[in-house]
Amino acid sequence: MPNPRERLWGLSRTTLLELIQLGEIKSAVIRKPGSQKGIRLIYLPSLSTYLAGCVEEPKPKPLNAQPKPKPKS
Repeated sequence: MPNPRERLWGLSRTTLLELIQLGEIKSAVIRKPGSQKGIRLIYLPSLSTYLAGCVEEPKPKPLNAQPKPKPKS
């Protein structure tokens, strides 16, 4: 997890935690036995897959489309 005010691939810590809670990306917590604190690691292949699913495909332009005329100043 990035520190507060840092980002991982453009996503904030809060957004990453929300995606983990929604089950959109995978993570693991590593801590010593009996410890309440630890470190959360993001499974990057799951984040990469999530981001790939968010990509918008460009809409093809019609073949007969003509550019819009520029307004005269």
